[in-house]
Amino acid sequence: SPKNIDQRTERFTLPNGMQAALLRKATRGNTVNGTIALRMGDEQSLFGQRETAQAVAQMLLRGTKTLNRQQIADRLDDLKAKLSASTTDGNTVVLNFETRRAHLAETLALIGDILQNPGFAADEFEKFRTEWITTIAEQRRQPEAVAHNELARHGNPYKKGDVRYASSFAEQIAAFKAIKLQNLKAFHQRFYGANTGQIALVGDFDPEATQGVLKTWLTNWSGK
Repeated sequence: SPKNIDQRTERFTLPNGMQAALLRKATRGNTVNGTIALRMGDEQSLFGQRETAQAVAQMLLRGTKTLNRQQIADRLDDLKAKLSASTTDGNTVVLNFETRRAHLAETLALIGDILQNPGFAADEFEKFRTEWITTIAEQRRQPEAVAHNELARHGNPYKKGDVRYASSFAEQIAAFKAIKLQNLKAFHQRFYGANTGQIALVGDFDPEATQGVLKTWLTNWSGK
């Protein structure tokens, strides 16, 4: 692609309601970096669901209705793409990805499948739960992690159950032990959708072709 291309950010709203920002620039290896943020719920509708929201986000890359965890990883390798999913505050799920110009449309298609059709396999959920609880238990033995948790809890004005509440390690473990697989499915069905969110792309891509892909991407997928 040309090195001296116009580096202006183009912003527009997609038909599904999602806001988009595209910055085209020359990159090494014709790479494209992207961030997708889906925003959902409020302090009332999300009350008591912080850990469920975290679990849903972490389960996204562990399988769809047609692809298992390894098949997703293999597909990402084929597309020379990287993808991560996370949530920090309970009401926003963030996906960060990197791919190549030639594979952008296919990468977006894969991400769309991952977002809309998570498999929530029982065995993967139990693996995730065990790994997550083990991680929290290890943090309880790390002075830096303990200090960070105590600082977050000090003066926190929100009551237990609020997505902004800073829970103790013991409360986090208890919450994850209590989550059931149907909780994840119900949360995804109720809150996930592309009507309130943003997508940003930076890198080497065809502006017109990319806009065309985005305008049909995640069409008619709205959270309740």
